[in-house]
This record gives sequence, C-alpha cells and structure tokens, in this order.
Amino acid sequence: MKNCSLLTIACLLSVLAFAQPSVVVKGFVVDSAGIMLPNASIKVKFAKDSLFTQTKKDGSFNFRLQGSTQFDMLITMVGFAAYQKKFSINAGDTTLALGRILLLPNDMELEGVVVVAQTPVKVMEDTTQYAVSAFKVREGAMAEEVIKKLPGLEVDKDGNITSQGKPVKRIRVNGKDFFGGDVQTATQNLPAEVLENIQIIEDYGDQANLTGIKTGEPETIININTRKDKNKGKFGTMSGGVGTRERYMAGLMYNIFDNEQQISFLGSFNNTNVATFNFNGGGRGGGARAGNLGGAERGGFGGNGLTQAISGGINYRDKWNEKMSVNGSYSVNWSSNETISENQSQDINPLINRITKSNRVSESSNSNHRFTFNFDYRMDSVNFLKITPYFSYSHNEGQNQSNSQLRRNKYYTYNVGRSDNKSYAPNYGGTVLFNHKFNQRSRNLSISLSSNFSARTQAGNTLNNYRNIDSGYVPPSIRDTIQQQQSETLSDNLTSNARISYTEPLDNKRNKFLEMSYEWNRSANFSDRNVFDVLQTSKDPMPNINQSNELNYQFTTHRTALTFKGVYAKYNYLIGIVAQPSLLNGESVEKNIRINYRNMNWLPSARFAYNIGKDHTINMNVGGRSREPSFNQLQPISDSSNLNNIVKGNPDLNAETTYNLSIRYNKSDRKTGKVFFANLNYDITDDKIVSARFNNVSGTGRTTTYMNTDGFYRISTNSSFTQPFKKRIFSVTTKLDMSYDNNVSFTDSFQNKGQNWNLRPGLVFRMDIPNVIDLNVDGGFTYYKTTTRYSTYTTNNEARTYRIGVSGKHFFFKDLTIGYDLYKNFNSGFGSVGAVNPFIINTYAEYRFLKGKVATVRFQAYDLLDQNTGINRIINETTITDSRTNRLSRFFFLTFSYRLMKFAAGAKKAPQRPATSRPAVGKPAGI
Repeated sequence: MKNCSLLTIACLLSVLAFAQPSVVVKGFVVDSAGIMLPNASIKVKFAKDSLFTQTKKDGSFNFRLQGSTQFDMLITMVGFAAYQKKFSINAGDTTLALGRILLLPNDMELEGVVVVAQTPVKVMEDTTQYAVSAFKVREGAMAEEVIKKLPGLEVDKDGNITSQGKPVKRIRVNGKDFFGGDVQTATQNLPAEVLENIQIIEDYGDQANLTGIKTGEPETIININTRKDKNKGKFGTMSGGVGTRERYMAGLMYNIFDNEQQISFLGSFNNTNVATFNFNGGGRGGGARAGNLGGAERGGFGGNGLTQAISGGINYRDKWNEKMSVNGSYSVNWSSNETISENQSQDINPLINRITKSNRVSESSNSNHRFTFNFDYRMDSVNFLKITPYFSYSHNEGQNQSNSQLRRNKYYTYNVGRSDNKSYAPNYGGTVLFNHKFNQRSRNLSISLSSNFSARTQAGNTLNNYRNIDSGYVPPSIRDTIQQQQSETLSDNLTSNARISYTEPLDNKRNKFLEMSYEWNRSANFSDRNVFDVLQTSKDPMPNINQSNELNYQFTTHRTALTFKGVYAKYNYLIGIVAQPSLLNGESVEKNIRINYRNMNWLPSARFAYNIGKDHTINMNVGGRSREPSFNQLQPISDSSNLNNIVKGNPDLNAETTYNLSIRYNKSDRKTGKVFFANLNYDITDDKIVSARFNNVSGTGRTTTYMNTDGFYRISTNSSFTQPFKKRIFSVTTKLDMSYDNNVSFTDSFQNKGQNWNLRPGLVFRMDIPNVIDLNVDGGFTYYKTTTRYSTYTTNNEARTYRIGVSGKHFFFKDLTIGYDLYKNFNSGFGSVGAVNPFIINTYAEYRFLKGKVATVRFQAYDLLDQNTGINRIINETTITDSRTNRLSRFFFLTFSYRLMKFAAGAKKAPQRPATSRPAVGKPAGI
C-alpha cells in the first residue's frame, strides 16, 4: 500500500510538471555600439536545475524553461564585463522577450594573475567615458576638480562646462537627473572619492534610447556613476566662512545612499556671487556651489555684479519595487543682485555711423521654485511607461538707472532714464512615454505625449529725460523731452506634442530596420499689452492705444518621417526623409490684422557612425528644424518706451527653417594615453528672421522691425589633442575653436552681409604628481574680426584678447596645501571699455586635521590686485557692443569645512588605483 501511494504521488507530480506550460525566453546580446555578439556564454539557474547555452551568429539566444517562475542568468564573454540579473515570469506568459542585453567592455587586462588595467578614456559611439581613478585629485576634492583634468572638457571661472566646444546642458547621477539636471549642483558638491566614472553623452532623448533610432540634434549631458562600494552610507560636507567687506558663506550638502534609495539635501546662503541653482530652461544648466564654497582654483567668485543668495533643495531617488523606480527634486532660491555696467556700441552702415555710450546701475531680486519628478514603470518584459511631471514659479523685481550718449553726424542725444518692473511666471507640464516591444525581436511601438503651459504677468514703469542737440545751427538747437509710461503685459503659451513611432525589422539577421513616425506640434500664444502715458499736465495716466495690443496666434506642424536604419559590426547608418507642413495663423482684433501662413518643408534626416577601431569613432548627422517668430517679432505695434530705439513687430513674418550638418571624430589610445577630439558644424537657414533698422532722417533715433531673408549660415569647429608623458605625470593639450558667421540684415533698405570671424587657439601644460604638486599653465588668444559689407561700402573691425594663466596646488607635510590661480588678459580693439587689462591673483592656504582628515580650515585671498572686471564683446548683425561690468573684487576669506564619510561596514572597499597601476582582479560574477 505504501509503495502504491508513493507511486501515485510520483505520477501526479509528473503529470503536474508535464501539464505546467513552458516559457520560451529569447533576446540578443550587443555591445555599447549596438553590434551583435556571437558565441557569448549563457548560464541559467532556475529552481534546483540549470542550463547552458550560447548566442548564435547574429547575437540572438533562446531557451525553454519549465516548472519555474524565476531564474538567474549569467552572460560572459572575453573582453566584456559579466552580466548577471534575476528575472521573473508572469503567470500565464508563454514567451519572455528580454530584448537587447548590453555587455560593457571589461577594463581589466590580465598581467599574471591579479594585475588589471584601468582605461583612462574610453571612446564609444555617442559616449566618452573617463575613469575617475586615472585622474588623481586631493582627498576631499569635488567632482569639478576631476572634470578640469579631463581631455576635451573645459570648466570656466563660473563653473560652466563645455565638451568639445558644446555647452553641457544637463547632469545625471547614476543615469537619473540630479536636482533637475543643474550642472554645478552635482559637480561642485559630489566628492570625487565616491565617483567611479564620468560619461559625456550625446543624448537624443528617451524615445531614441528605447527605439535606437537617433535623429535630430543631440543634447550634450554628463552622467556621473558612483562607486558600488559607496552606494550604502552617508556622506556630505558642512562649511562656513567669513571675510572682509562683510562677506559670508555657509552651506550644507548631505547625502544618504542605501543602494537604490538615494536622498540628497542642499542648503546655502552667501553674498559671494555663488549662483546656487539655475532655473532657466527647466533646470538645464546652472548649479550650486554650497558644498565646495568656491576654491581659489576656480579663479574667484564669478558672475557679474554683487549677488547674495539663500537656497535649499532635496533630491530623491528610489526603486519602489522590481517594476517601478522614481526620482525627483524640489529647489527653492532667493537672490538679489546689483550690477554696474559700461557699454559702447557702434552701428555701421553706408550713410551714417551711430555711436552709443551708456552707463547703467541695475538692482534686482528674484525668487524661484522648481519641482520635478519622474516615474519609470516596467509593466512587464515588453511594456514600459515613463511619466515626468514638473512645475516651476518665479517672481522677479528690478530697478534700472542709466544715462546714455548717442552721436550721429551733427546730432547728439543725452538721456537719463529710470525703470521699475516686476513679473510673475508660473510654468508647468509633463511628458508621458509608452513603449511596447513585440514578440518578434526589434519590432517596437513607441508613443509620447507632452504638454507645457507657461504664463507671465509683467508690470513696468519707465521715465526718460532726453536732451536732443542739433549742432547744425548756431547756436546749437536744444530740445528737451520727458517721457513717462506705465505698462502691463499678460502673456501665456501652451505647447502640445504627440509622437508615435513604429519600428519594423526588415531581415532575419536584424541588421536592417524601418521606422515610420508621425509627430504633431502646436504652440498657442496669447499676449495682452496695455500702455499708459503719464503726462506732466495730468494726474491720471492716459491710455496709449497705438502701443497697446492684444495678439493671439498659433504655430502648428505635422512631421511625418520615414527612416531606414542599418546595423553592422563596424558601422551603422540611418537615412530618412521628413515631410513637415506648417501653419502659422493668428489675429489682432484691435488692429484688424490677420496672420495666415502655410508652408511645406522637406527635411533630410541622416546619420552615419563608424567604429574605426577600439576607442576610435567618427559620426555624421544631418537634420533640420523650424522655428516660429516670437511675440515681439509678430506684434504689429511700435514699442517706443525708448524713443531712440523704437521696436515694431511684423505680422507677415514666416517661420524660419534651419538645416544642419555635424561631424564628430574621437580617438583615444589606451597604451599611450593620447586623446584627440574634433568636430565640425554647419548650419544654413532659410527665411531667417533678421532685423531691419531705419534711422530717422534727423536726430539720433531709429526704428527696428523684422523680416525674412535667405543667405544666413554658420560654420564652427572645435578640436583638442592631449599627449601625456612620463606615466601621465605631464601632459600637453593643444586646442582650437573657430567660428564663422555670415549674417544678413538691413539698414535703411540697404542689405548688409556681416561676416564675423572668431578664432580661439590655446595651449595647456599640466604637471600632476599625487600628493606633491598639481600645476596647470594655460595660454592662448581670441581674435575677433567683423566685416560689414554693403553693395557700395565695406568696413572691417578687429579686436584681440591675449591670455595667460597659471593655477596650481602644492602639498606639504601631507596636510598643508598652498594653492594659487593667476591669469592676465591683454585686450586691444575693444574701444574705451576695453582699456582695462585685468591681472587676477587668487591664493589660499589650507590645513586638514582631525581623525581621517575630515576637518579643513582655509585662508583665501581673492583678487589681490583689485582688478576683477568683466569685459565682453557681442557682435549682432551691424552692431558691435563692448561692455565692462563690475564683479566681486578683492577680499579675504576664512572658511571651515567638515566632511562626513560613513559607509556600510560590510561594503567592499574599492582598491586605490594609481593612474599608472592596475587594481586586483576580482572573481567574475557567478551564480
């Protein structure tokens, strides 16, 4: 009986096991360039059993599981880091499509048994990755100090970062936006010792990352990956300082990392020109400096004028479950600024030159709030949903006092003016992205919806006192005019976007794909402007009907694209065509004006990426875009709040269309450490919206309006070459930036072709001996040349700036650091405002103490010669403007900072890796 019962149970179990449906698991393995990897080893462990398989020639794999709802998978291949992950199977599923599984290159090259290599610079198709351990900085330094040493990157005195000549617009930490993407918030507050690598990415957006179809112009972003052994713990910096001229600063940056859950707090108040957050463009760019407090190596506190600020924020990231992860931030900032500026501008035309000199004192106060959030929801193995809401609000108030002198032939005008204004601007919106992968590999459907509403309420009051002199009379004729106006403007903008994309594989090898996409964009704009004249003979303001107007207009485009993509071992390409009809319509009821413009654009779409060799790539992109006119350019009214510069819109404007070609070449030699980056960009614009200026027959005044024209194009190039010596102790970098603009504009009905050259060569020498010296010598010059060319009149204007800078740190007795930053500019050709050639000297002495060297006291001296002045040149069509602006000048500062670094006791400590040695090899991930 007992044996019979056992036999019955065994039979039942066999039947149940047989009856349980099996699941087919499939996918394919690729490298970072999207190339399929054949013969990769796959080990699968499920329940109490396991199986082994390999990828096929096309990189695909499939296997069948039975009797298990979970399994672990390990993929290994020589030259690549091991991939290991646990997967779950939903009840009722018969197929689990894993899609593309990415294997990253393994930086470990065996020497004997335990010695491996750390690749300093790794070049991939759209990503350049820098190993932080290969660029040594002093313990306690922030990420910005590492970035300053990275080939191809530049950090200016205000902390702004450019990569191969392109500004970095956004920053992420471990793949997620950090404090809304503000750049300096991360680079100047995250300690370098918790970083694993820094990636410069040409990002084409979430939808492109999901579909693999990359079109349009990418955004340059930074992604900072933290070390695995630093993902569980608490770390941060608390700092404070006082100085001469009543300067003060205090800040706190505190992080709580618990693997997937990461929380960061930031707070700061100061009057040392520390721009804590940048709220322009939804958080793209800008940043905070509370933790680092601005080292002398940055060359003094940046920004024009004198600024005091109070700010705070929190950043949150977590993985709530296997399917959902979230991240978001809230930032708030209050600041006030006082700026004193001197400007000189020169208008050039065939008949008359107008020279304007002005002095301005501006005071402003601003408050900003920003909230961002992101939900990533992986419903199952084939469906993905991303929701990104955001909100911001700003309140600004400002006062300006100015005096200006205008000269044109025998006419002269002196103006003393004052203006007051305040504005409120809410902004909110969001994006929803859904992606579905079909059972057939590489077949994909992607849908995105987005909407943004922004509004602005602005009130202003202007008072101008004009003295107009005509020296053609004896004695000269003098006429005084007083103008006072009040204005109120209400405007709002609602933009909506919907895009659907479908990708279909065209062959069994999955080398060729076809994408069909449709995108709808609509921008609805409304503006209501009311102007009142305050007359000296009347107590009540009088409505100014000529300058008041209500305008309502919409710009709609339908973008249909057909794109073909090929993916092969050494290269991939994309070629397509875009049909984009557009409609610009609107009305001004009060002025009885109707706007109705239709256009049909055929835009190219092409991309070619070739992996010439290891860390050796070339990329080419071709694209196009349209831009509608702005409020001020369309409004059919004359804004005469400044009688010398009247601006009038043109309701007959068309949208402009720009075509772009870009080429990027990157090469890194892992053996020698040589790094070469180069890029070329060419833009040409049809129906370019340009200024048309008309000078008054008599006097110094003019009227500016807008019109469409062809002939505008721009060529720019950027390159850098870095050669290290003596095991990377020394390095030399040569760099060249160059741009040429062919502008078209109109003055008094004469067409002008303004040809502007900007040439910026440079040479950098670096010496870096860990714990001994960190020295950087930077020299170069900037050459400006503007040719104003009319049919019968040509003139040339040139200006030059020569620069030399030395910055460094010397380390003594392990804990004492002497630092300095010296740079000298020689300016010529800038007119009267460029007469100052500032020589800036900043220095500091720093001492570390307490257990673990967590405390630091620093004495800093800024701008010892008291010469910090901002000098700038702006070339705009037929006008050259040179300016000089006050900046924070000489003061002395004493700061104290305390670092907290506490990580989980059981966390594996990452080896300390000298730039020329190789850390020990750990065992590969196993099951």
